[in-house]
Amino acid sequence: MRPCRILSLIAVGLGYFFGVACGASGRIPDADRLAWRTLAEVSRPALSAGVASPRDTPLSWRRWWTSQEVYVDPDGHQPPSTATAGVARPISCQVESERERLSPFEHQPDPCEKIFLNGPSVGYVVAREFWIRDRVIVAAGAGKIRFPLPPNPMAVEMKTEWRTKSLAPAGEYVRGVDDQGNDRVLVAFHMMIHAQLDWVWATFIHENFAHLVTDNYATLNDSFGDFHGHPSNPLVQLLHDSHVDILRHYKLIGTQLGLHEPLLLGNPLIEGRKMIQQKQASCISCHRFAASDQKGHLPSGIGGVGGVPPIPGYNSLNFNFTLARRSQCIAGPPACYNQ
Repeated sequence: MRPCRILSLIAVGLGYFFGVACGASGRIPDADRLAWRTLAEVSRPALSAGVASPRDTPLSWRRWWTSQEVYVDPDGHQPPSTATAGVARPISCQVESERERLSPFEHQPDPCEKIFLNGPSVGYVVAREFWIRDRVIVAAGAGKIRFPLPPNPMAVEMKTEWRTKSLAPAGEYVRGVDDQGNDRVLVAFHMMIHAQLDWVWATFIHENFAHLVTDNYATLNDSFGDFHGHPSNPLVQLLHDSHVDILRHYKLIGTQLGLHEPLLLGNPLIEGRKMIQQKQASCISCHRFAASDQKGHLPSGIGGVGGVPPIPGYNSLNFNFTLARRSQCIAGPPACYNQ
């Protein structure tokens, strides 16, 4: 069955029904609506079993496991055995971040990046022991890496960017507490939604920082949630019904899908402003570099824009950089190299 035929069941694993139309190419024309509905459902507080602190906003995706917890040292403890943690934990900021890697000379005030994986994504990695890089190399070589798709519960991953509350403009934010006891606010995030083979990409930014998009010669494109610069009535109703009105204070910069779309899409709080200004930011074009050769090396480059042909000598990791960068070798060099 082609992906186009099953997209009317796109939300089987999220607990709601969402019908979308398909064109001859198998694309999802209503990707903006899909992004907002997915975000509302994975944030719905009714699914949350608790938060780390009364200072945390009780959103359900905050109880997902993080990439640091799923991809563990193969010689150390095992990854989590359950699909979700069941409770939010303090935010342990990653040492590395996408923006530091792609825009190392841009100053970031107290950066804090964190990646969260939903239950189907975690279950897929754990069942195949993909925290072990040697297993990833073999599966990629056989063309067998494919995260869960509809009609099964689909994989969703979120890359989140936080700042200490004192460094953010006053306003309403999703809140969290880091492992040092500092109050943090969510300023931007990416979503990867495995609603089709090459994923659906969406990126959001808090309204207080939305000017950075247009200041850097890009645009906000949201056919579902925006009405002349304000949240649309359908979006307001969706968020209200899901008890996540706080998300009204976030703007969808845009969505991207399709292997051959030349669309630009980036987030100035995640990729960096220079990439946005120079028209170099494209989610799917960058993630095609989530690939591996037979030793575990990743291809060099940052993606550019435009089509995403296969990279000679490398096997796809289903566009998943978390898998590409966090899995670890057992054998070690020269048989297997970590990133």
